Amino acid sequence: MINVEDEEPSEWSTLGNEQIEGQKAAKKKRTDGESMGKIIHMQKELVQISRERLDTMKSAVQEAADEIILSKDLDSMDGQKHAYYERKLKLIYNQEDAKEEEEKKRMEREKAKEDEKEKDKERVKAKAKEGEEAKAEEKVHAKAKADAKKKKNSAYVDVEGEV
Repeated sequence: MINVEDEEPSEWSTLGNEQIEGQKAAKKKRTDGESMGKIIHMQKELVQISRERLDTMKSAVQEAADEIILSKDLDSMDGQKHAYYERKLKLIYNQEDAKEEEEKKRMEREKAKEDEKEKDKERVKAKAKEGEEAKAEEKVHAKAKADAKKKKNSAYVDVEGEV
């Protein structure tokens, strides 16, 4: 028999002295983690929106600069300015050609994806049809087996009946 009263306080179990994390604290930690996740997600969205706006602004400024260059009258310029603006015009035309080429490639890729999806649908339909045909064939084969078995059993019964 152990006498609890004889033990010194330092020898007592410390399990009762420690406070277990409560429901409120656990809920607070959980909500803090969730809110941090939401904040991070919102920040990522804001960064994406800012990047899109920056790209839009850059392209608008570039288009405005290109319009100014395109509106210049090259015939009234001296040789050096004329050469400068002519190089700029060639650059603009090349960029436009590259954009058009990229757009054509993008359209071709999209069309190829759509064609591939259609082919996949056709393959799925064909496989489904093959599966249905195979099931129907199995049913016919199973019925033929069952009929043969019945016929065999009936013949066996007839033979027994005669004996």
